[in-house]
Amino acid sequence: MRDGGAAVKKPAEPHNFSVVLVKLDGGKKLVLMTGSDGRVPAFSTETAAVRHFEDAYARFHARGYESSMSACLHAILYWPSVVTFASRSAMLKGLGVTDPTKASIVEYGAVCGGMSGILLKSPKAKKLWNKGVKPRLA
Repeated sequence: MRDGGAAVKKPAEPHNFSVVLVKLDGGKKLVLMTGSDGRVPAFSTETAAVRHFEDAYARFHARGYESSMSACLHAILYWPSVVTFASRSAMLKGLGVTDPTKASIVEYGAVCGGMSGILLKSPKAKKLWNKGVKPRLA
């Protein structure tokens, strides 16, 4: 089809992407990982998301004693799980987020580093965390 002489492109089909859910506070709280600016980092594959954590963990261990201890503490305090969605709307529905404009961004910090995320309270999100792929941090 043409519109004013220019070809009209069909909207791009949604493609799968992976995000990270993180349990905090001894597993009492669950967040969708964000940057400090509130943006959700999306990974092109589950493998890329898992490698993000595993590679960082290995890099910190290679730096020396203090970095190694920080990596261990980070792995104890923040429990990541990688989940994959077909679209943004599927992600919001799957996580039980009804109005993303009212999402609460929380920040947790410790001597080993911090984590920002959108607080998730839905039982759906907890089930997704359980089903997600866990990075090997040992």
